[in-house]
Amino acid sequence: MSSSDKPVKVSLYNTTELKTTLDDHLPLYLSSSTLPTGSTALPKTQRFTPSHTLTNIRLVLGYSAVLIALYAFYQDWYLKLEFQAIKGTTFAAVCAYFILNSALTGWIWLVERGCIFQGSRVEGGKWGRRTLTVRSHAPSKKFEPVYKLEVSVGWSGGKPREGRKAELQAPFTRFFTVDSYFAPAAFEAWLQEQLPWLMNEGIGASGATPGKGPKGYNSSIGWDGYARGVRSSESEDAEETIAVETQSSRQDASIAASSSTDASTPRKRGRPKKNAS
Repeated sequence: MSSSDKPVKVSLYNTTELKTTLDDHLPLYLSSSTLPTGSTALPKTQRFTPSHTLTNIRLVLGYSAVLIALYAFYQDWYLKLEFQAIKGTTFAAVCAYFILNSALTGWIWLVERGCIFQGSRVEGGKWGRRTLTVRSHAPSKKFEPVYKLEVSVGWSGGKPREGRKAELQAPFTRFFTVDSYFAPAAFEAWLQEQLPWLMNEGIGASGATPGKGPKGYNSSIGWDGYARGVRSSESEDAEETIAVETQSSRQDASIAASSSTDASTPRKRGRPKKNAS
């Protein structure tokens, strides 16, 4: 086992470290043909090609601000120019640095918003592509050990289709052992369970059939119909359970009333009959 295949050990009391471990593994599982943990990767028809647009724009903004600061330092330290000679360029550099850093902060908080994966794959024809964006969020409460994902599915090119969004969550303890080791198989199983259902997988451009939906799903009724059916089934089950419990309680009450009636009614005692002899 190489050093990259060694189990990852984190503190179970540090939600930031737990979240970072899961955030690092999710893009690998969705896009890589081989996983460092030795787990089975997704089939080629189900893997996404990652998009680095958000990261590239962040790097451009960050490095541009750094280059401006380095230029101001170069003028002052290396060229030994007087302040009066470079005060105009220094003022412009400070303004540009402030603007770029403000843009970088706004980009991170308003555009990226915790995005940990963005990618697409060919599906629904030669020009159709399914897009996937996954964002993770820190627990809303200080001691809330819950991993939360915001998943957005869309389409680009080909026949226009309706996009979908969903919020997923699971406790951190589901993906880590009691010895503080990361269990990638459990995390991948959870993703395999959640993402195909969410993305309503069909037959891709290669003709391969990805994972099927949950039990009871029918492509003719769609996912909205499936959700309504689930809610209806749950409602019927709840009503049936209430009816059974009501009937059982009535039977118990009837038996109790009968027993109390028998106990309260005195028995008539007659004189013993004499024999005819």
